[in-house]
Amino acid sequence: MRDCSRVFGSRVYLEPKTPRPVKKGDVILTSMPFAHAFSCNYLSMYCDACAVPLRERILQPCGGCRVVWYCSDECREDSQTWHRLECLVLKRRKHNPPNSFVRLLARVIFRLREGGDRYVEKYCEKGARRFRDLMNHYADLKTCEDMKPEIDKTLTELRHYIGERNLPNDSDLLGIFGRTLVNCFSFMDKNLLSIGCAVYLAASIFDNNCTPNCFVTFSGLKVEVRSLINMPDLDLAKCYISYTDVISTSAARREVLYKGWFFLCECKTCLDEERAKYENSIKCEISNCQGIVSLPEASDTVQQIKLKIKAAREREEKRREKEKEGEGRRKWRREEGKKYSGDEGKEKTKDKEVNGEERNEVEAPRCSVCGWTPSSEKLKQYWNTVAFTKKQLKAMDQNNLSILLLSGRIQPMHTASKSSFCHNFRLEVLHS
Repeated sequence: MRDCSRVFGSRVYLEPKTPRPVKKGDVILTSMPFAHAFSCNYLSMYCDACAVPLRERILQPCGGCRVVWYCSDECREDSQTWHRLECLVLKRRKHNPPNSFVRLLARVIFRLREGGDRYVEKYCEKGARRFRDLMNHYADLKTCEDMKPEIDKTLTELRHYIGERNLPNDSDLLGIFGRTLVNCFSFMDKNLLSIGCAVYLAASIFDNNCTPNCFVTFSGLKVEVRSLINMPDLDLAKCYISYTDVISTSAARREVLYKGWFFLCECKTCLDEERAKYENSIKCEISNCQGIVSLPEASDTVQQIKLKIKAAREREEKRREKEKEGEGRRKWRREEGKKYSGDEGKEKTKDKEVNGEERNEVEAPRCSVCGWTPSSEKLKQYWNTVAFTKKQLKAMDQNNLSILLLSGRIQPMHTASKSSFCHNFRLEVLHS
């Protein structure tokens, strides 16, 4: 994410010095990782320094830890910046590495210790970034109760991995954690398969938009940001990528962005109420009816219903407790006596309120005009079609998907995502 507080003083230059027209498909920015880590399943399948795959070149393991692999002596030497300290740690763990995000955090810390805080990566003629210029959302991480268990778990594993003496103080550690988490990319192979995670300083300047005008591709470890439209004059401040799946509904995207990046998206796409009505909908099958049937999110429906029912029951329990405490024990006994004597008028009304809320939550979707209700088989068919379409898009290789993106035949999905794990990178990366 863009943070304009500290880059060469207090001023950030986001525009090139001279006008630069950009055509659809042109590369507007490239960036190499400040730190990266392959997923455990791919450690022996790619060179740790240049990401060349095993199928293209013979790889040899590191002589010390025998966990990471290299394609040449040059790559082995180049990787010592981040692997020298890591190698000793991996040997102590008996070659049993933790998940990729913990190793990424460790590499960030090791690189900062080796002078990485002075490393600057340019993104235009007069603009550049250091690691400390990245947003860390320190206050959000301190106050977010939902993330606290995951943060504690990750930092505990990090302590076990590299040892307490290699860690900075708690305040700096949480800042490093926040910068790494919020600005982390999932880098992919040519088949759009996520093979690891990395922090890119220059590429992190791009903000989110659910109708992006740029998308991200990878060439080894190098990230390339390409334009989806023709631009008469490149202005990086007006270039956007999507952090989430743009084919998800507005509600789903906003929830993911709020939980993962601590902001509520207010782009035109998310605020378009007319679009929202048609995101999950089917046409009414009654002849001459032009109505639509809006469908709830298939993955969220059950959970939402459970939460609503639980909230209603909790409200009822609190009301009863308040009545019991406020009106005295005698009235409480009288009400209990009425209930058991058959006078259940009030109780029935209260039960109807709770049960009515349950019924409203599970009420079948209906046509907005005539009230037609689709069958359960029709709903199942719809969601199967949605799942199949997403699966096919994810299965496309990078070359074919790039062609479709540039032709405008499909909207950018995972290639335009800052996080390219299934749906919520914040949770996926902590458990990868």
